[in-house]
Order: sequence, then C-alpha cells, then structure tokens
Amino acid sequence: MNKIGNPERIGGQTVAGDLVGSIIKGEIDINLNPNISDANVYLRGTIEGRRFHGKWTFSGYAGPVSQGTFEAIRK
Repeated sequence: MNKIGNPERIGGQTVAGDLVGSIIKGEIDINLNPNISDANVYLRGTIEGRRFHGKWTFSGYAGPVSQGTFEAIRK
C-alpha cells in the first residue's frame, strides 16, 4: 500500500508485512498490523468491481487514534 498526499497519524501499514481478515455478509474486515499490540490499522469495507472502499481506523491501547475513509482500486 502507498499513501497518497501527506496524511498524518495513519499508522505503519505503508510497509510490507502480514495481514489478517475476514469476510462476513459481504463486508471485509482487515487488520493490517496483526503482530503489533498497540498500533493497529483496520480496514472495513466492501468490494464493487475493482474498487475496495470503506473506513479505516488507526487504534492504540486506549482506542481509536485517527480514522477516515479509503479507496483502493485494482490495476
């Protein structure tokens, strides 16, 4: 994944690594930092054609640090 623009407080998901996730009733949940206990980035969304979109959350021990929307388009 690559960040676009100059976003702040998005977590460490812009490097290579493992992820875990699930699909329940068409909704996809992904944890981009499953081996980290205090800096998790979660994606929750749906796929429509080549587009995966929804909401992201960067969470620490105390809960969400920042959040927003995302869109990923398959090339």
